[in-house]
Amino acid sequence: MMRSLRSRLLVGMIGGMLVLLLVFDMIIYTAIRRGLYDQFDKSLIATAQMLVATIEYEDSEIELEFDARITEFQRTHRSAYFQFWGQEGDVLLRSPSLGTDDLTGWEGTLDGPTFKEIRLSTNRLIRAVGIQFNPRIEPAGEGNNKQEEHEEDAHIQGAAEQQTITLVMARDISELRSQLLFLSWLLLIASLVVVILSCLVASLVVARGLYPLNLLATNIAAIKEDKLTDRINVGSLPKEIAPIKQRLNELLGRLESSFSRERRFTADVAHELRTPLAGVRTTLEVTLTRDREGDEYRGALGDCLEITKNMQAIVDNLLALARLDAQLITFRHERIQLGALVDSCWHCFAERAGERNIVFENQLSAELSCESDPEILAMVFSNVLANAVEYTDEKGQICVTARTADKTLEIMFTNTGCSLTDEQVGQVFDRFWRGDSSRTEVGIHCGLGLSLVRMVIEALGGSALVEIQDDSIFALRLILPNSGE
Repeated sequence: MMRSLRSRLLVGMIGGMLVLLLVFDMIIYTAIRRGLYDQFDKSLIATAQMLVATIEYEDSEIELEFDARITEFQRTHRSAYFQFWGQEGDVLLRSPSLGTDDLTGWEGTLDGPTFKEIRLSTNRLIRAVGIQFNPRIEPAGEGNNKQEEHEEDAHIQGAAEQQTITLVMARDISELRSQLLFLSWLLLIASLVVVILSCLVASLVVARGLYPLNLLATNIAAIKEDKLTDRINVGSLPKEIAPIKQRLNELLGRLESSFSRERRFTADVAHELRTPLAGVRTTLEVTLTRDREGDEYRGALGDCLEITKNMQAIVDNLLALARLDAQLITFRHERIQLGALVDSCWHCFAERAGERNIVFENQLSAELSCESDPEILAMVFSNVLANAVEYTDEKGQICVTARTADKTLEIMFTNTGCSLTDEQVGQVFDRFWRGDSSRTEVGIHCGLGLSLVRMVIEALGGSALVEIQDDSIFALRLILPNSGE
């Protein structure tokens, strides 16, 4: 289950703080521990060097000039320890603080001492340094001559070099370990305090940071379904959230437009169907008011049939639009001769165009063709030509041209006598919109033809565009994909 944004932010911030504190504590502890041990080891080596300086070789014997009764080597608490071994492993001297314990000897030099931690029988932990060295030579007495003195010094030197002494010097590290333990607790307590304070600060920061989102949610909740004209009016927002407000307002605008179109569509459908139904009813009621001749009945029935055909055209167009919206129409593709198809569609309108002296020019070449659905494309051309015949002026002209470019085919229908404004041109594809805003021809033109044309062309993978040329020429461009012949 997805956690809330607040908990995710808190866990991320506090988790990151814990990791950083852990790394920081380890670095601090390691650095201080190393420093304390280095200082402790330097003190051990200094004491060991002092002890080494007390050993000398004199008259073929090793002399110890060290007073083992120094307090540091006598006490039992935080004591210092030392032990000397001779060449043969015999103990030369040991500190009284050792009691019955023995230190283990190991190799090392003053330049390269070695360290170990040893636990005594009293369970006391000590740290020791081991050094092997040759004793200091006591100068020889006055000889009879310089040669004798030189020979005697050389003899003493050789004997001293054969005498290797091992020294192990140690100190109690309980105080050092106590300091490190105190440091560990100090870092732990400090980290806990920092974590607690971080939790409080993080909670406040996250709450303040999420406040604009909560305010945005409150504003959204206040917008009701019957008040889509309302907009989100939150004041200053962080730049990361401001685009959300803008996109939501744009979405509300689109929803408002969509609902407005739906309401207008419902009203238009009711209006378009009510008028012809009223015409049929009126015709029938008038006809039935008295007995009439057969010709009168046939005339009334003919009027009703014409109105019914117009109603059926409205219903068929609505059904086609609904099927296109639901993507329920399937297309078949075959090679179509476009010039012949346009001529075939024009036959249905030629008589009416002739009554108004409208000139029709089909400039499509006989070789021009494309891959498409012939029935669907015929419906498109018929709707376009019907619209053109209706709105072309007396003795006007309708022209069909085409061109190919970049794997597309563009077919252009133009007609004269256009009086639409630029604003009206942008509405020609809206459902139930007509150029005669007064709706004087309700039941004859329902304003669905061009809406259907655009949806069909887009479903075929193309587009439909409208423009006004030379202020009075209405131009409709149908752009279709063209795979070539």
